[in-house]
Amino acid sequence: MDPAKRSKYSAGFKIKRIQFAKRNGNRAAARMFGVTENSKREWKKNEMTIITMPKNKCALRKAVMKWPIPDESVENCVLACHQNGLIVKINSVRLFALKC
Repeated sequence: MDPAKRSKYSAGFKIKRIQFAKRNGNRAAARMFGVTENSKREWKKNEMTIITMPKNKCALRKAVMKWPIPDESVENCVLACHQNGLIVKINSVRLFALKC
């Protein structure tokens, strides 16, 4: 059996479906619009965020930084290494950050 194809839905679509689900329940909304019940539950949890989103935006992504902004001390260590002609790798930067 092939996995289900992922779909994207705009914020306007989600808001209408949340309102329908509030009146008639998640299962009825899932049957009516062909959206999984789990998606409805997630949309209900994030309802306030969805309402404030632009109506044509689809994703609920949050801008989470993979790497935090380094301190000035780490930056100074890296610059000192560069000035001394040393190659700085990401592991070295991590070690500098742990020491500081």
